[in-house]
Amino acid sequence: MLIRILTSALAALSITTLCITESLAQTFLDTYLNNIKLDQQSPGRSKDNASRFLKRNVRFGQTFVTGPDVVEICQIAVQSPHSNPDWGKDTALVLTLYDSPARTQKLAEFAMLYEWRSWEDMTIVFPVNSKVQPGRAYYFELTSAGGDGQIGPIMVAKSDYPHGQAYIDDVPQHFDFVFQTYVRTTWDRDKAYREAFSKLNLDYPGLEAVKAAVERKQWEQAAKAMVAYFENRPAFREFKEQFKNRTPTDLSVADLAAEMKVKDVDGNIISLGPNWNHLRWWPTRGGVGLTRDGIRKYLAQGYACTKDRKYAVAWNELIKAVLTDLPSPLKSGVVPQGSKDISPIFPGGIAGGSMWAGLAIGARLAHEFYYYAAFADSPDFTWDVRAAFIFNLADMADVLAIQKGGGNWATQMYDHLFYFSTEFPEFAKSKEYAALAFDGLVNNMRETLFPDGPIGESAGYQLMVHSRYVELIERARKLDLDIPADLVRNIEKAIEFHMYTIRPDGKRPPFGDALADDPRPLIKAGAKEFNRKDMLWVATNGAEGVQPEKTSVEFPYSGYFVLRSDWTPEARYLVLKNGRYTAHGHFDSLGFELCAFGNPIFVDPGVYIYGTPETIKLMSTASHNTISVDGANLQNGGGPNQFFAGQGIDYLCAVGPSYQGLEDSIYPVRRVAFIKPDYWVISDLVFGHGEHVVDSRFHYANTNVSLDHKTQIAVTCYKQGGNLALIPVGTTGVSSTLDKGYTAYVHEKMEPALILHRSAQTKLPFRMDNVAYPFKDNSIDATVTALSPMVEHGVEASGIKVRTREGIDYVVFTSGPKDKIAFKDADIRIQGQFGCVRTDEAGGVKGFALVYGTELQFGSVLASASQQVSGIDVIYDRDTVRITAREENPSLRIAALGRTKVSVNGGLPRTITLQEGMFQPFGGRSGS
Repeated sequence: MLIRILTSALAALSITTLCITESLAQTFLDTYLNNIKLDQQSPGRSKDNASRFLKRNVRFGQTFVTGPDVVEICQIAVQSPHSNPDWGKDTALVLTLYDSPARTQKLAEFAMLYEWRSWEDMTIVFPVNSKVQPGRAYYFELTSAGGDGQIGPIMVAKSDYPHGQAYIDDVPQHFDFVFQTYVRTTWDRDKAYREAFSKLNLDYPGLEAVKAAVERKQWEQAAKAMVAYFENRPAFREFKEQFKNRTPTDLSVADLAAEMKVKDVDGNIISLGPNWNHLRWWPTRGGVGLTRDGIRKYLAQGYACTKDRKYAVAWNELIKAVLTDLPSPLKSGVVPQGSKDISPIFPGGIAGGSMWAGLAIGARLAHEFYYYAAFADSPDFTWDVRAAFIFNLADMADVLAIQKGGGNWATQMYDHLFYFSTEFPEFAKSKEYAALAFDGLVNNMRETLFPDGPIGESAGYQLMVHSRYVELIERARKLDLDIPADLVRNIEKAIEFHMYTIRPDGKRPPFGDALADDPRPLIKAGAKEFNRKDMLWVATNGAEGVQPEKTSVEFPYSGYFVLRSDWTPEARYLVLKNGRYTAHGHFDSLGFELCAFGNPIFVDPGVYIYGTPETIKLMSTASHNTISVDGANLQNGGGPNQFFAGQGIDYLCAVGPSYQGLEDSIYPVRRVAFIKPDYWVISDLVFGHGEHVVDSRFHYANTNVSLDHKTQIAVTCYKQGGNLALIPVGTTGVSSTLDKGYTAYVHEKMEPALILHRSAQTKLPFRMDNVAYPFKDNSIDATVTALSPMVEHGVEASGIKVRTREGIDYVVFTSGPKDKIAFKDADIRIQGQFGCVRTDEAGGVKGFALVYGTELQFGSVLASASQQVSGIDVIYDRDTVRITAREENPSLRIAALGRTKVSVNGGLPRTITLQEGMFQPFGGRSGS
């Protein structure tokens, strides 16, 4: 391969380039099997990232000694920050290999151009391909060429490399630069081929020709027979069919890929020089980079649509480069043979970085021959590269089998290993790896699944992990493998989680590192697997199945709470999260999403590309629908939580965690009452002491919002569907603004949005109340008034009167079950933590709720109990009192208000037995 020479601006500098040939190989398969290895390396960079600044007319050098059996130095790696702003445009970093610091003989030289400068983990790899002697000292030197001559920091090792030292302008230094050398050693060709073919079960039916050639040591014939076998598998032929008759589309990304380039999300063209560099780094690369489909999918699409040779040639060269430069860590000497439970993450350079991370090799094993099949009929995809590709599948499985991940990493890694080892029984260790992966998945389920179904990670990883579990059940059944029944039940609960938390528009709430994706395919798979008609109804938007029985539901272990009016697309819907993340979380405790009448109103903004400043900002408390103090982020956590769901009223009290950098005594509490099906009352508390700035934010889905600065009422302005007014209950000491923000819950796409920001500089504890009132007819028919207690209460006590055209509602929050409160301007009285009374236009009571209390009055007693009621919701129909109760409380008495029948928790109505206008739904005189 001819190394790309410098640009014309640098060519005048007469920097020598090399012609790199496969000098030790007759075929590429020889090159692959005689892979490069890690030889010499300094200790890594120091914690303080110590460095020396390289600029024009300065020479940095380093001596080292080759190891035993080394015959060729193929590459030398040094480190310079990939975010280095000092590296001048049009300036190249030049590495020259000499026989000694005296520079008597130049062995090789390569110039790393400015556009190639950024590599994963700061590790820049220079090809040198120079024949050398084992056990001999050599010297490499770093200089700059072209441009302004500035390169910037070259990283210094944290401790001593014993076989050499650094030089600056020929002067020995008392330190070493960070470096590694990658070499080829003497090798036994027959032994290498025997070891490669030992990866196969040569007694497997269909591999007879391979086995016969191996026994005769006819390695090329054996390799070609192996390729022919795998390309004749039914699954491979199906892949080929999928690439036939592709309709030409925009092939601009394929054309870039053929030129060894990619386009980032901002439209910048990124060069993958000098040689298909899959460890190339750029600011919006994210965590995946080129490690999975990468640019393979673009080349496959280009070739399938056009049959243009340039795509096949590029594919062949790409595979060669990756397999040459990034060999298995088990074969390169990075990981000792016999290792177990190693990290699923590697550093940059020959260790492989993100390309040999457990998720990356697992994904490529799952892709197996898919993109390969697009080029199967091209003579430019050579037999030796095809054979190396197949051996590399086995090499990846060997590494994946010894990597140890946790959480969703373990799920994905075991799942991919299980798929590969059961899909390809032709490999020698398939049975061993299948058992290992299956046991790993079962243990992973036990470790990750909460009793209520979710895992502790973000919404996106919930969807991915639960999908893998459902697929595993089906695959295990085909293989006569048993998944314990308790885990199968937990997986069913996991799909229930997606069923109940789905938004009315069919999207999932993107809490944490997540996008607003569609969970319905997974829910439909769950419906089939568990024979759930309610799941089928949700997955098909009501076209099939049976509507779920519940609308509002809690997931107490994981900390998710849904307050929903109904299952129509116009449902009023709120989902709140208040629990601990185990991974991929944001500082969003008490955060929620809200939809109404077909429109998203308050949203979680999602996540942008990993590692970008935008994503760091999106993780903050200030980017979510929650409460911050003094600008601090919330800790990771939440709870305890209290939840009660009734037919007419839902109640949630969620205690948030403390704040990072503040005293633990400062923490928020969010109380939410859903007055079904109409609106929510959100009462926020911040406990603590001293004066602080309290900020409550409401993140809208877009910019269709207006704010009345006098009343501080914010109103959405959708032209279609419904809207919502966020009405403050009292504004003394509170200011409101609409701040600029953005959402990122669509893949790699930032959209402008507005954030309602309510702020107060105040002494703690402090309370801020709002009514979130949806409406459809462009007129807000609600007025909100704060009630005045008879006697002074603590900050937790709050009474709110909401008048609509259908009547008046009275909503009361207190400090706890034993708190008693009455009001000067309303007839409602309560002993308990929460109470609500709903009246009609004439003032008659049409329903009420009491949570953690013993008495509720509205003029007269509506409910009383000698034992605390944990939660009741009462609706008065024409002749029936309909009660939703959390538990049977024999001491509970309810006012009949002229009704003659009672129905409890959806049961059949029965006749009421009255005593002074009251009845006991669970007592001895509860009715006949």
